[in-house]
Amino acid sequence: MKKYLLVLIIALASLTLQAQNEMRVVGKGESLPSELIDKTVRDANGETCAGLIISSDLDGLSYDSYNGIVKRNPKPGEDFLFLSPDERVVTIYKSGFTSLKIIMSEYGIKLKSGEVWKLKVTGDKVSSLLPITITVLPADAKIVVDGKEAFSGKTVQTAIGKHEVTISKEGYRTITKQIEVTQQQVVFSFALQEIELQSVTISSNPDGAKIYLDNIEKGVTNKGMFLYPGSYNLKLSKSGYLDKEEKIEVAEGKENKFNYSFTKNVGVLSITVTPSDATVLINKEPHKGTAPLELSPGKYKIEVSKEGYYETGETIEIELGKTVTKSYTLVPKVGKLQFSVSPPEATAELSRNGKTVQTWQGLKILKDVQVGEYDLTVKSSGYITVTKKIRIEENKTAVEDVQLIQGNDKLQQGEFNYAGKTYHSIKIGTQVWMQENLDVGTMIQGSANPSDNGKIEKYCYDNDPSNCTTYGGLYQWNEAMQYVTTAGTQGICPTGWHIPTKAEFETLKVSVGNDGNKLKGEGQGTGSGVGTNTSGFSALLAGYRYNNGTFSSLGYTTYFWSSTESYAAGAYGINLWYDGSGIGVDYNVKGNGFSVRCLED
Repeated sequence: MKKYLLVLIIALASLTLQAQNEMRVVGKGESLPSELIDKTVRDANGETCAGLIISSDLDGLSYDSYNGIVKRNPKPGEDFLFLSPDERVVTIYKSGFTSLKIIMSEYGIKLKSGEVWKLKVTGDKVSSLLPITITVLPADAKIVVDGKEAFSGKTVQTAIGKHEVTISKEGYRTITKQIEVTQQQVVFSFALQEIELQSVTISSNPDGAKIYLDNIEKGVTNKGMFLYPGSYNLKLSKSGYLDKEEKIEVAEGKENKFNYSFTKNVGVLSITVTPSDATVLINKEPHKGTAPLELSPGKYKIEVSKEGYYETGETIEIELGKTVTKSYTLVPKVGKLQFSVSPPEATAELSRNGKTVQTWQGLKILKDVQVGEYDLTVKSSGYITVTKKIRIEENKTAVEDVQLIQGNDKLQQGEFNYAGKTYHSIKIGTQVWMQENLDVGTMIQGSANPSDNGKIEKYCYDNDPSNCTTYGGLYQWNEAMQYVTTAGTQGICPTGWHIPTKAEFETLKVSVGNDGNKLKGEGQGTGSGVGTNTSGFSALLAGYRYNNGTFSSLGYTTYFWSSTESYAAGAYGINLWYDGSGIGVDYNVKGNGFSVRCLED
């Protein structure tokens, strides 16, 4: 009975040894993007299969998986398995070996429809393996045998022959030795030698960089610390500079000082623009000056603009350590000026911002004049100089017809004060006129009537005092005349001045060629009625006050009282309107509120 029992034990031991033959995976999975797969092969859900090639030096392999092997194409040295795309585990079988369960995520394999991966499998037979034991002091030191981790005092199956063993622990000197495993030598012992901490200094230019040793932050440069001898992965990081990464060796008994100079993580952009005061935007941020600009590598949008010019720009790329030089010249927007003048021998000057652009005599068509506002000055001997503002618009022609008025520039304009307000005089022909509407007296409401009470009373348009400041007062005829009816009387005018007669207004009309636009302030009115003010009279479309107490026509028309009666309840005056160039001489009811211009005696 004992004999049979011994035979059974030997047989079981033999089976156990056979079961110890093991298959193992070599390395990680490899994606094969160029490998073609038959996309007509589909899994149970109708999805195109993924492929897994098992490459092996073993033959007679068989396979199973959680979802089942859809198809297998065997070839010498490798098998092509068609798997469901969501397969995660494949098991390999071979007679005489324990089965090998492959969890694909552990080998970096991520199956997808139509994609192919490759995995290498080999096997170790028990006959070539021996259980060895490695013991070390201290016992928690790290043991690595041929790249595989082992543990102190625990057996590990190892092939007969030579093997590399590395034993390490922080604070101890690492041991790297070659051992030889034989039938007789299966136990190995090692003791690590404790070592002392070493002083280490890590500095940089510029300083303040973060220090990482083996991915652990250790502060910022410049810094001293204590480290055990050995190899460390050092990384220095500072904003605006390229990282520094290298492996350093901390040695015993040596000066362990590590110093680094950073390279800026920038390229250089140099920009010049014409005109020099153009606005430059880099990624929507203003850039001023001509100094080169340091920028992080990448793409940047440049925009250059200036009023009166066409914008330009582009997207550029800044590369590390390189200089990009860019020059931009803006193209001006232009229009034309068509100029005519009387007398034809007059000289014209076009200027902008105090700088002369061009001068000429007589008729002229100026092409390619940059858009914007200009000062046009026209002069001729024996005539009053005219200066006016003109605007050139893109692709349009500005038409200017200047009619000079005979006179002397020296007598053209004067300045004086009356009742606390400054007025100017302008000579037109042989007459000297006030250049502003009279604004004197106390404001009363539009619904009220003034009286002969010894003080001057005025209306302000819409009962708003600011309108008197801008447009002057509005006066009933009797108030303006100070309750006398003599033509040419001083009335409410300052000493040396009087309210013009109808005849004197007719003289003014002749002086400007019956062109009301020459009397109107520049820009007053519209279309054929826009003011040019070539006379300097500077009339404003001040509106008026009706006899019934209401106000009307501000910005549309203006009336000036004369001192000449038309009948008992009416008097003459002149009027200008916004959409025509005529000068009306007519009579109106004395109770209306009109503007007053005084004429020098």
